[in-house]
Amino acid sequence: MSVKSLAESLILQSMEDLSDADNRAGSQEFFSGEGFRICAQMANMSSEEQVKVLEIVRKITSITAPLPKTEKVRLRAARRSVPALYA
Repeated sequence: MSVKSLAESLILQSMEDLSDADNRAGSQEFFSGEGFRICAQMANMSSEEQVKVLEIVRKITSITAPLPKTEKVRLRAARRSVPALYA
């Protein structure tokens, strides 16, 4: 396995780990620290490609982040007032 392939594998695995609660913190640390930058350079990623990956990571993180308590309450209230939508 080449260094480039290994770096690409690390990036992809870290993206996958974002969806796992047990590994999310380590993955977020990878993308926010030097780990991602080093792997991206070894994978010969352009600056544009790195930005795209980080944008995807940001979207994944916002989707998998727990909802704030106020949002949970709002969603429960919406379910009670419009039960047909959730049947």
